[in-house]
Amino acid sequence: MGNIIGLKRGTVKLVSHNKQWRDLFGKEKNRLLKVLPTKIIIDIQHAGSTAIPDTKAKPILDIAVGMKMAKDFKKVVKPLKKIGYRYVSEFSPKGRHLFIKGGSRVSSVHLHAIRYKGSHWFDLILFRDFLKDNKAWAKKYSQLKEKLYKQYKDDRPSYTSLKNSFIKNIIQRAKK
Repeated sequence: MGNIIGLKRGTVKLVSHNKQWRDLFGKEKNRLLKVLPTKIIIDIQHAGSTAIPDTKAKPILDIAVGMKMAKDFKKVVKPLKKIGYRYVSEFSPKGRHLFIKGGSRVSSVHLHAIRYKGSHWFDLILFRDFLKDNKAWAKKYSQLKEKLYKQYKDDRPSYTSLKNSFIKNIIQRAKK
C-alpha cells in the first residue's frame, strides 16, 4: 500500500486526509470479498478517520466487516491470514474481533470483524457518518487528536484511550 498508508506499531502519527484512501479501501474490500465466506459476510465498510474527509488521521485503514453472527469470526481467521492479516486477541473485546495487516513493525489496516447491525457496528458507522455530515464536530475531533498526538506520539494505547469520551459523546449525539 506504499507510503500512503502504514504506521509503526505503538506510535501515533497524524496526516492530512488523503483522497487515495478511498481507493485503497476499495481495493482491499475486493481482496476481502474474494477470500471471505460469503454466507456469513453481509457488509464491508470503510470506517475510522481515514473515511472522514478533511480530518487528520493515523495512516491506517479501518475496515468494518459485518457478519451474521459475531461468533462467525472463527470462520474468517484462515482466509484473512492467507492475505496477510493476523488476529489480535488482546485487542478484541467481546463481540469485536481485531485483525491487523502489515509487517511485524508496521500496521496498514485494522479490520474489525463484528456482528452486522450489532452495537459495535452501529457505533462505528454512526460515528463515521456523524463526522462526515458535521464538519464542525469533525474539526473538533481532529483538534483533539492533534493535542493528544503532541503528548502521546509514542504511546498509542494512551492516545486511543483518551479519545474515548469524545467518541462516546459523538455516538450519543448521533443516536438523537
